[in-house]
Amino acid sequence: GGLASGGGLWWEMQGRSYMMSRTLDKEKEEEFYQRIEELKQYYAAQGPGSKHDPDKNTALSFFVNVHRGMRLLPTGIPAWKAQALESIDGWSWTSLPTKSEQERSKVPSAAAAGAAAATPVAVEIGGAAGK
Repeated sequence: GGLASGGGLWWEMQGRSYMMSRTLDKEKEEEFYQRIEELKQYYAAQGPGSKHDPDKNTALSFFVNVHRGMRLLPTGIPAWKAQALESIDGWSWTSLPTKSEQERSKVPSAAAAGAAAATPVAVEIGGAAGK
């Protein structure tokens, strides 16, 4: 009958969606480890010392920000992902300046230079004021 074949169809569809789900999970896991390798190389290329985050609007920047944000969610971040991230030399759970932000902070901007020049300075006029 119809009930038995309908049940068979349901199981077939459930089985397929389960297999598709497992395939997607495996692809996500492979992508995670690919990004981990990219991040290791990215930080390693910076050499020893302070590190900077990937530039904004890049896939690597998105990856970093998503995983930092996951830590703040009630469900948290899976321990295996946290361990993989923390094993990277240069990884930080807090945001680091990007390379372009670091470079901007080293070069004083014209506005900052102008603001410094416009800072009022107390100057004693006449030398004998108030005496």
